[in-house]
Amino acid sequence: MRYLRVIFVGTPFIMCSFVLNNHLRFQGNASVAMIGIVTGAVANVLLDPLLIFGLSMGVEGAALATVISQIMSFVLLWRLHRKRAVVQVHWHQMSLKRRYLEGILKGGIPSMFRQGLGSLATVLLNLAAGYYGGTMADQAIAAMGVVGRITAFANSALIGFGQGFQPICGTNYGAGCYKRVREAFFFCLKLGSGTLAVFSVLGILFAHPLMLLFRNDEQVARIGALALRAQCLVLVLSVWIILCSMLLQTIGMAAKASVVASARQGIMFVPMILLLPGLFGLAGVQFAQMAADILSFALTLPIGWSVLEQLREDRPKA
Repeated sequence: MRYLRVIFVGTPFIMCSFVLNNHLRFQGNASVAMIGIVTGAVANVLLDPLLIFGLSMGVEGAALATVISQIMSFVLLWRLHRKRAVVQVHWHQMSLKRRYLEGILKGGIPSMFRQGLGSLATVLLNLAAGYYGGTMADQAIAAMGVVGRITAFANSALIGFGQGFQPICGTNYGAGCYKRVREAFFFCLKLGSGTLAVFSVLGILFAHPLMLLFRNDEQVARIGALALRAQCLVLVLSVWIILCSMLLQTIGMAAKASVVASARQGIMFVPMILLLPGLFGLAGVQFAQMAADILSFALTLPIGWSVLEQLREDRPKA
């Protein structure tokens, strides 16, 4: 509660930063957009110890550091936007028209499902780990939390890669250059799969020491290492899932994009985290995400492939 009271103050700046970042990125100014976001992130890292420990502000200091860094990021992005953006934003152009709102919702709902269901998945995972962890409930919750952080690092890199694909996808799809959309998709698929394959091998080989880096507790490391290895075995499947979601989202297939975006952390994960622990105890918690990823890939493969088949030929010129 103490954290949220402060962080809510900075929410408008956080939202505006997201908008300006994406506005710059989709105009081809990805490096400029990155400067604004990275500056805020670095400021947050520097302000955290200063406010939390230096000024003894505790959790409020952590929240205030985030708010200040987000304001800095917003101001910088706004200045960069004024200088570098091809399409400028002016307050007098703001118009709440139905077709604009429908377009925003159509493009944004898949992301809402992806991130919203991710939060629900975390809640259910923690509840299951606590319940089925028994006498080691705290260690189980901590272990699954660390595994989530490690795999999120790889998936966040993939999501960023996919977001770099979206402007290329949208521009060429709008121009009717469907073959180029396919080429860009499969290029990203190959590069992303290769990168995550390396992450997976490293995760499998060094699962135990990786866990100890985050939490120097042998029980936590033992529980988490098994879950991390299980997830790393199928981590490469998330490349197809995430790229398909972003392809469908960008070309306006909101319904299919929402299904794909909901699969990994919602449609497939929720049943797995409710079913498997009851059958296999803590092992069910450790293998739930692995099972969800396999099922999500099976669901996403035919959906994505059918759309890619439709993009084999460019749209005829008018």
